[in-house]
Amino acid sequence: MNTNYLFPNYAKRIGWLLAVPSFILLCLVIMTDSPDFMEFTVFSIIPDDFLNQENPSYWVTNNLADEVLTLTTIIGGLLIAFSKEKKEDEYISEIRKSSVIWAVYVNYALYMLATITIYGFDFLWVLQFNVLTLLIVLIVRYEWYKYQLKKSLYEE
Repeated sequence: MNTNYLFPNYAKRIGWLLAVPSFILLCLVIMTDSPDFMEFTVFSIIPDDFLNQENPSYWVTNNLADEVLTLTTIIGGLLIAFSKEKKEDEYISEIRKSSVIWAVYVNYALYMLATITIYGFDFLWVLQFNVLTLLIVLIVRYEWYKYQLKKSLYEE
């Protein structure tokens, strides 16, 4: 079994330390105002109203709180989802593979449901959370099946 594409086992702890606080803070930032100290002038590939201007400015002022928290949540989620287990065997690999497939199905089902039920500016929030939904569903399903496996081995 080839597991060269997985992170080392210790990366899972780092992932939990990154993902959980970042996700909680991201939810707080979305529900409230972003902190002022995260305001920066940054380069934008496509400025806000570049179609309506003859000489658009590619330097924009933006609050980077949600971008930083989204990135750290994604990095943490990737470390959690794709780190080796202490005992990595074929059954764990099968659980991981089926969890990835299942997460993709659920992610796109939720995306399609949101596409036909959420409109306007609110749909941008759907897009942002859609990036995280795949990792969240994957991690929850994978950890649940690992828990069920450990529970069944303990009962035997």
